[in-house]
Amino acid sequence: MAIALEKAKELYDKVQAKKSAIEKAEKGKFETDGMFRYSHSGAVMDIKTEKSKTKLVEVYAFLLEREEKLTTAAKELGVETEKTWLGAPISSWKEDLKIAANRLSIAKQKAELNKMEETLKMVSPDLLSTLEIENIEKALSESK
Repeated sequence: MAIALEKAKELYDKVQAKKSAIEKAEKGKFETDGMFRYSHSGAVMDIKTEKSKTKLVEVYAFLLEREEKLTTAAKELGVETEKTWLGAPISSWKEDLKIAANRLSIAKQKAELNKMEETLKMVSPDLLSTLEIENIEKALSESK
């Protein structure tokens, strides 16, 4: 019984560590306002809240093509130019798209971890008791 409790506690601690890492990753800061359009007067897509990985990939591909064309045009004209889209550097848009795509993956991971956590609590009532005792001890030590 004690071995099962130890294993359950070990697994629970791993789940908590992964949840903590996810929380840190979720706090990525966007460099743009996130309001993307394919043209200056086109429909707006908020990449911060977009739920489709495919749409994020399509926007990224559009920006890659735009960046390549600007580089080629500047080279042929013999000038330097900033590579921007809608007033923000294309590199910033690309970083923001990476954050947005990462957040979509994180949401799935988070749901799986929450399910694992609940399962561990149901499987081992002793673990639940141990966790409650640890929470009480922690609260008491912090209130000194």
